[in-house]
Amino acid sequence: MKIKRGLALLLMIVAFLIYTSGIFTSGMYAEEKMVGRVDFIDVGQGDAVFIQASGKNILIDAGGAKDAKEVLECLKERHVKKLDVFIVTHPHADHIGGA
Repeated sequence: MKIKRGLALLLMIVAFLIYTSGIFTSGMYAEEKMVGRVDFIDVGQGDAVFIQASGKNILIDAGGAKDAKEVLECLKERHVKKLDVFIVTHPHADHIGGA
């Protein structure tokens, strides 16, 4: 279980670094200061992490089906109208059921 959580954390960090580096954006961000936000959404046993960086919205996992309300609540609070990236770390119900 620790290996899976470690892998999930590593994927989250990589996704955050990629989007804050500006690799997928035009050069207009190169000289601006990058600011981001990471929310670890409380979905009980599963995982759900929301990242906003460089104008991008990234969701990593979405908890279980019963946790969809918490995930949507977080997205609404952050005024998210669309996700740019949705990463699923592995196909277990407590990670993708809330999608």
